[in-house]
Amino acid sequence: MELSLEILCKTNYYLVKMKFIEQWKRRQNNKIVLGEGVNPWLVHKIQFAPDAVDNEIYIGSGFRCGKFALDIQGQGNKVFIGDQVRFGGKLMIRGKGIECRIGSHCHCVDAYVLAYKANLTIGEHCLISREVVIRNSDVHKIFNKGDEPKLSNAQNPPQDLTIGRHVWVGARAFVSKGAQIPEECVIGASSFVNKSFVESHCIIAGTPAKIVKRHIDWER
Repeated sequence: MELSLEILCKTNYYLVKMKFIEQWKRRQNNKIVLGEGVNPWLVHKIQFAPDAVDNEIYIGSGFRCGKFALDIQGQGNKVFIGDQVRFGGKLMIRGKGIECRIGSHCHCVDAYVLAYKANLTIGEHCLISREVVIRNSDVHKIFNKGDEPKLSNAQNPPQDLTIGRHVWVGARAFVSKGAQIPEECVIGASSFVNKSFVESHCIIAGTPAKIVKRHIDWER
């Protein structure tokens, strides 16, 4: 269902206080759509910055979360979270016209996910362990000495990041900008992944990460 202030005020789950209503008045140019069975009180965990305009958030049916926060800045961004997702951690969106997608049936125990001025995709049926960082930008720019400090001159610009279907990301792994992880792979605990891989059914581990084993399958 698409939430509006009127629907929230009629919700029987909780008493809507004036502070909550005032928050929603500031969200009039953004949209949140919740799937079947999602508790409307989830919107308390979604924060829009003062500059957030025309953003869209779609959360599929059966979404469950414990410690969860979604923080969004910028204009015209879209967040898609599939059906039957369990997510713990923080999801941050920064930019203009970017997309962040988390596929159906993903289970994230505890992660910090940042989509900053580039797209970020996590495929269906992924398993993300504890203390994982997934971010498509260093945020702070690095320039050659003497260059004008513009994003176009940065040596470390944001890059799209994609994690394929049915990928297991081990505890404390760091998946960085430009990473492309094929389907059916395992990312080893405490690994640092900062490049693209093309082979599926592999274990990718180390700092920096490399393929350490091929022709594997895994199950939850």
